[in-house]
Amino acid sequence: MLPIERDDTTCSSASLPQVLAHLSSGTVTAFPGLAPHQRQAWYQFLVQLGAIALNRGGLDTPPGDEAVWRDLLLALAPEPGWCLVVEDFRQPAFFQPPIKEGSLKGFNRIADTPDGIDVLITAKNHDVKAFRLGAANLHHWVYALITLQTQQGFLGRGNYGVARMNGGFASRVLVDLVPSADWGERFRRGLQLAAATRNDQLALPLRFRSENGLALLWTRDWDGAESLSFDDLDPLFIEICRRVRLTRDDAGGVVAWGKPTEAARVAAKDLKGVVGDLWTPVRKKEAAALTVGPGGFRYELVADILTSPEIDPSPALSDLPDDPPGRMLLHLSVLVRGQGTTDGLYERWLPLTRAARRRLFRREDRLAVHAIAKTMIEDCRDGAKKALRVALLSLVQGGPEGDRLDFKDKRVGEAGEVLDRRIDDFFFKHLWAIVETGGDDPARVTWQRELYAAAIDVFEDWSIRLTPPSQRRERAHALAELTFTRILSKRLALLSQSNDRPEEVA
Repeated sequence: MLPIERDDTTCSSASLPQVLAHLSSGTVTAFPGLAPHQRQAWYQFLVQLGAIALNRGGLDTPPGDEAVWRDLLLALAPEPGWCLVVEDFRQPAFFQPPIKEGSLKGFNRIADTPDGIDVLITAKNHDVKAFRLGAANLHHWVYALITLQTQQGFLGRGNYGVARMNGGFASRVLVDLVPSADWGERFRRGLQLAAATRNDQLALPLRFRSENGLALLWTRDWDGAESLSFDDLDPLFIEICRRVRLTRDDAGGVVAWGKPTEAARVAAKDLKGVVGDLWTPVRKKEAAALTVGPGGFRYELVADILTSPEIDPSPALSDLPDDPPGRMLLHLSVLVRGQGTTDGLYERWLPLTRAARRRLFRREDRLAVHAIAKTMIEDCRDGAKKALRVALLSLVQGGPEGDRLDFKDKRVGEAGEVLDRRIDDFFFKHLWAIVETGGDDPARVTWQRELYAAAIDVFEDWSIRLTPPSQRRERAHALAELTFTRILSKRLALLSQSNDRPEEVA
């Protein structure tokens, strides 16, 4: 049973069919016990499962009836396939494939808590650590299993990752367009999206099966050597990447067992994650699923995701007939993985007006928006950030003569990060303002003015923090200020020419 919070603020426990019914009716608002890094996997699982069930059942609208959902799920997998612990290993268990031999011979005991099978390795910018749970409940095992089997990457020989990412050290990304952050609204739009894009997925060169393709990969036995081909799968297949089984110990607690495999469950190595995932953008040049680095969803990357001609947007950014006429939210989420590390959980919500969405959905308009975004990013890179770095380097190095700055000096590196975070707060506000005015100069001046103000704030703050050589202090400060203003004035030309320009830029 899964704990849920209802729209009347009451908490209760619900079965999976009940959860799907509540989501369909819009009466569930939260899932207590669901960790932040598990939210993406849980949401994607719910949408994929619901869409597969509706398609197989021939339904267009998600039912609000628990009994209907139960029948739909049992049509996809036998009852043992929905249970966490199944004593007969020849039967499937939830996200645990059958073992043809009927025993755990060759399996190793890998965890006594759900954290032991979760995707976290280390945690840099969030406070979740592996093996944190002392007394785990069953729903913790549910969330950990789903996250492991649908998000995990390569972790050494015999531990392969999922198909929906670009290589074993990448991450599965979510780039979604949703009416709000409400679980029910997101779920229902996800179902509409899956139905609307199914024919596009079937038309892919992967040759998915149009009818009765394998959808729940844990329902088929796996010897660890065989890989499934895409022509055997449903386009929305819910994958597994590890041979895992849960059992009960003598005290009644749950124990996880695992066994390395000789091959990945899905034969997708050469596809670089381009497998028709609803939420994954694709880089055209590399023909590879988008990989997000340790910086997360900074404004430069988000602008590229939305506007770059070099990136195919995720299908989730499609315009659907039932989308609301007003504001929607761009939702981005990823747990960044590295080689043997977890490099941070990143999640971002960005409002998109109807006008902005229309421009992004039309190719010609999208290219025009990209050109504006590119110019703004150049204002940041070649103007504000360059001015800040060169000026602070000049300050801390005592205002050296000529071009003798040591650009390998790391004492000013964090100042650029601080400025980037400031820019992130207002970049898209100005992007849409410039787009909506057709690129008029007044909107650009307003953008450059706020960019200048952010840069000068950071420059002044760091000018106090940094200490130049004592014998050259006055010269260093004077040259730093002069350098800062000169670079900004050259790049932010519209601001320099405007009648209401800041005094420092004049």
